[in-house]
Amino acid sequence: MNNENKITAGKVLLALLKAGCYLLLFLGSQLLVTMAITIIFTVFSVINGGGLNEALLIEQVLGCTTHITLISNLLALGILALFFLIRRKKPLGEAGLVKTRPPMVAAAAALAPGLYAVVITLLGFLPEEWLSAYNEASAALNDTSVWALLATVIAAPLAEEVVFRGLIQSRLNRVMPGWLSVVISALLFGLCHGQAVWMAYAFLLGLFFGWIALRSKSILPTVVAHMIFNAIGHFSVYLPETAPEWAFYLFTGGLLLLSVVCCLLARRGMADLFRRPAQIPNEVIDHE
Repeated sequence: MNNENKITAGKVLLALLKAGCYLLLFLGSQLLVTMAITIIFTVFSVINGGGLNEALLIEQVLGCTTHITLISNLLALGILALFFLIRRKKPLGEAGLVKTRPPMVAAAAALAPGLYAVVITLLGFLPEEWLSAYNEASAALNDTSVWALLATVIAAPLAEEVVFRGLIQSRLNRVMPGWLSVVISALLFGLCHGQAVWMAYAFLLGLFFGWIALRSKSILPTVVAHMIFNAIGHFSVYLPETAPEWAFYLFTGGLLLLSVVCCLLARRGMADLFRRPAQIPNEVIDHE
């Protein structure tokens, strides 16, 4: 191996190490908040003389899933902002939240409803036992409180796009082909979702968001698209479970029609996404 290859290998390993650190920060924030809430419930249970009831403790912690999601995502974003500020770097630039052409943001937003319709349609073809496991794992998402809205529609999309597309994908993209950085970041994004069906469709979402970030040279369009996708999921829980089958087709068809119309209105941005060469954000340059 010549000197150039050694340098390239070293840069790849360094990029992978950085990606791993950002992933650990994301997961560690969730673990830290979960442990803190678990300790709080345990202490209150002991103080009240109830002893340690593991089943009740697990139920209480699961009941706080929304709050854990909100607090852990805000914690991760806060730590990252502080880290870059200490190093005298611009947090928004380092995270890929940089300006891009408004038509691209509009195009990404226009694609989100159609993407949601495709995902829920594909879920409908899965075996019943797979769907049962998925629905059980996703039960916490049925929360319609304001906290759930803040957690799933605001905090989660922002934190996930910053970590997986703005930091992990952009760092990997400096040392490997763009398509490979998108696949790796999407794979990590999928694995972080735990349940098998959830992991599969999160991987597909990661590919979609990663491609947009690569084309637009910013994660701003992916943040918007991710928020819209999650918002549709959040408000879809208001649909009655006993609704007839035709209501499902009407819902998905309406989303597809909305997406098509919006894409036509955002045709300039669509042209940019499909015609311009993929590049990483120029504003996000690694000086480490």
